[in-house]
Amino acid sequence: MHLEENRFMAGRIESYIHSDILTLNKGGSLVEVTCQTDFAARTEMFIAFAKKVARLTFAYQAGNWEQLIERCPELGAEREALRDALKEEVGLRRAVVFNLNEEVSVTSEIGEAEQA
Repeated sequence: MHLEENRFMAGRIESYIHSDILTLNKGGSLVEVTCQTDFAARTEMFIAFAKKVARLTFAYQAGNWEQLIERCPELGAEREALRDALKEEVGLRRAVVFNLNEEVSVTSEIGEAEQA
């Protein structure tokens, strides 16, 4: 595989689980946030960003990156600041939102999303 073909060779898979005992709002999300190097993926800034993306993906039940940014515009600004700080591209490759009411149901999945 050529580096040019796959610029995003590192990243972090992050999860968020939500369990509210007072309502039926139970579920979570699993996201894959990507960058170019494992060095960047291990920074506190990148880890915090990935955790926030997982939490907000569930909170907004976002079906794709554009919906997530539309519902939470400051996340787009945070991504730009992170890209500037790391001097690397940061992207959201995949995400799944699931609800655990009576049975597991996947409500959205982001496929090979925008990376730039």
